[in-house]
Amino acid sequence: MKKKEQVVNILNDIDANLPLNNKSIKEILFTIWNNYNILSCNINIVTVNDKDIKSMKNEYFNMDFYTDVISFLLEKTENFIEGEIYICPTIIEENAPNYDSSYKKEFSRIIIHGALHLLGYEDNTNELKQEMRDLENKFLKELKYDR
Repeated sequence: MKKKEQVVNILNDIDANLPLNNKSIKEILFTIWNNYNILSCNINIVTVNDKDIKSMKNEYFNMDFYTDVISFLLEKTENFIEGEIYICPTIIEENAPNYDSSYKKEFSRIIIHGALHLLGYEDNTNELKQEMRDLENKFLKELKYDR
């Protein structure tokens, strides 16, 4: 990959009605990458239905429940990141009211959350969940999606 090449593919094969356009989704990622000095990336964001994401969660993480996002880091160096973020728009939209959030804000949060996982952040304890939540809020505010 060439220096400073930033490739983000958004694959909406399920034809979901996404609250953000491709440019806005890329802006979220590029803002995060810039904050962590990631100069180059190759990222796929893939929409999947609820059954498929539940199946993936079970297959790859041995957890049998629905989720809104799964991230897979394929390669990371000091200034480069490659990975895949699978999102389920249906679950994101269903969860939004539970967090007193709009679909757009929750969708943005999930993109940020998936990107943070690619950077190595975990959320398997309450302390780590709070750290991720604080970072999500920071980026939502910076990108003006916190409304």
